[in-house]
Parts: sequence; C-alpha cells; structure tokens
Amino acid sequence: MKQSYKVLYALLFIAIILPLGVNKSISQVTDVDSNTYKTVIIGNQIWMAENLNVDHYRNGDIIPQVQDSAEWVIFKTGAWCYYDNDPRIGETAAGKLYNWYAVKDPRGLAPEGWHIPDEDEWKELEDTLGGYLVAGKKLIVYSNWSFVDSYFSENTLSYFNAIPGGCRLENGKFESGGYVAYFWTSSDKFDNPWARRISLKESDVFRNIFSDDRGMSVRCISDSKVNEGEVFKNQYYFNEHSEFNKFWEDFKTAVKSEDKDAVLKMTIIPFKDEQNDVYGSENSVTSDTRKEFMENYDKIFNDVVKETIYSAKFQTFGKWEYEDYPVEAPGLYKIDEEWYLLYISYEKTDNDLSRPSLIIFGKENGIFKMSDIPYQE
Repeated sequence: MKQSYKVLYALLFIAIILPLGVNKSISQVTDVDSNTYKTVIIGNQIWMAENLNVDHYRNGDIIPQVQDSAEWVIFKTGAWCYYDNDPRIGETAAGKLYNWYAVKDPRGLAPEGWHIPDEDEWKELEDTLGGYLVAGKKLIVYSNWSFVDSYFSENTLSYFNAIPGGCRLENGKFESGGYVAYFWTSSDKFDNPWARRISLKESDVFRNIFSDDRGMSVRCISDSKVNEGEVFKNQYYFNEHSEFNKFWEDFKTAVKSEDKDAVLKMTIIPFKDEQNDVYGSENSVTSDTRKEFMENYDKIFNDVVKETIYSAKFQTFGKWEYEDYPVEAPGLYKIDEEWYLLYISYEKTDNDLSRPSLIIFGKENGIFKMSDIPYQE
C-alpha cells in the first residue's frame, strides 16, 4: 500500500500556523451532574474546551428546562434549553443554552473551582490569540452542525472548540445554529450583561450587551492560573486508539505539547523516513530503535510537519489532472479502514531536499499509530 503513494509529490500550498500561547489539554473537570469536560490551557488561563451542559446549580437545586417559546419570554429566573429543543444537538456537542438569570444566580452554575469568565478574562483570552480582531477564527469550530457526529474539532486552531451553538432570542425563537457561537460573561453594564459572539463568517470576537432573556452557551474558566514553567500531564486515551479520530486527537495533543514519550508510544518502531534517507546518510532519520527515534525527533517533526498536524482538515480524494490523488494540502485523507495519510505542502528548494510530503498512519495490532514517511519520487 505504501509504495502506491510514491508518485505523490509536494504541491505548493500554505499551512495554517497554530497560534502562540496555546499549550495543551489537561485532565478533565466534572460538574455536579457528573458530566465531564475537556480543558485547554491558553496563555496562563485554563478553560473548558466544551460548552457547559449542567441542569443543576452547584448546590444541587434544579435549573428548569423551558421549551415553550411563550414561557421562555416571561421566565425571569434561571432556565435552560437545547437549541431548537433538540436533545441530539445539545447532548452531542453544543451543550445547553442558558438565560443570564442562571449565569448570575448565587447558587453557582460552574463546577467547584471554576467560574463564568468576566470581561477582563475574555479580553485576556483574545489578547493571547492576537487580539479580538483575529481571535474569532482561532476559537470557532469550522462546521455547520457536522459536530453532531464528530464534534471535537479537527479544524479549530486553539483547541478552544467554540461550537456554533446559536442562541435563543428574547421572543423564544432560535437563531444562528451551526453558524454563530454566543457566550455569556459574568459582567454587566447598567444591568445589561456582556457576551461574546463568534461567527464562522468573521475573524473577530464581537463584544456587546444583550438582554437577560437571551439563551446562550456558557464556557467556564478555572479559578486557578498556570504559573510560568508549570507542567500538566496530558490525559490520553491509548486504549481507544482503534478509532482514528481518538488517536488523531491524542496525537495532535502530544505533538503540540512536545510530549515526546507519548508520540513515541503512538509510533511504529522501527520508523522509516524514506524521504530523508534517499538523499543520503547525512539526512537520514530512520529509527530502528526507540532511542534512535527520540534522537531523531526534532528532524522528523520540523516546523512545517508540526504546523500541518495542528491545522490539517479531513479531506476527500479528488481527481487530479493526471492521476486519482488528493489535490488539497495540508489535508488528512482516509485510504481505508486501517490507513490514513497526512498530505504536507512544502516550497521545495535545491538546498532543502529532505522534507517529506506525506506521513502514513496505520494500524499495529488493531491500534492506529504513525507508520512511516515514504519516499516521494
């Protein structure tokens, strides 16, 4: 199978760069209803990487679900709903939409040790990602309800995974599901709460005040911050790597956080880098042992490879002018149930012959791992 990809060669495309300040996911947090949420470190803040989905306050009191539009309009205490009153959407990815009465309720909406971010904390997040004018495109998940099937984004650039969960308007109607993410803050101006709006069609994070009666998503932020130099242990799901999506999520996390031991565990040894080996022993990064792989790690994972891993989207095979090969890069392509390839773009020069144009991922004993970098003619 690997030899059939020898004719693939690097085309000229541009890789998307991971924003500075984004580190890695850490262990999960659990709410009062025993829902678990993945988390992400951005700058020195620790955020939930999923929308809140709780239906009890922290003290155990229930938060009413309000489905009827007329009832939603007149409800002046904490309430929640699913977008379009569709549990498939909320339970799968988008979480619940809450009115601001629930957000400001003193009984507490966030899990113990967490809180609803205020204006300053949102501004800090935006600044970490380059400012509010560009932060939106680094937070949003580029999908239109496709997250119902697979929601932990392959496309977001910060691991924040801003699900475009839409909102519920003051009149009880639903709007912008699949296109826009709305998030409450805990801050208000003249009793009007501040919120954030992030759209698939725009690059910025829009800040405005909204009515208490709106239904919006909620993200929580940890009461603690990350001290400079502090290291968290990533949580991986090695026993679930028979499914490629779960392997790929963990593989990206490990590469992004420079967790070389975890990357090694997700690699088939011996690891053959034929693309480098063909140009001579001085360029070879072939690793016959685990020790050699660790010694060659920085050669294998150069900046372009890492950037492609961070940003690659799932693609489908397209008809090339001469052969049936993928035509978009960077891209992650499914070959069959046991093989995937990551297609990488380079601007090749005479002085830079050692860079690969694809990486193969395959199964070893039923578990997905990085397989090799085949020779490209």
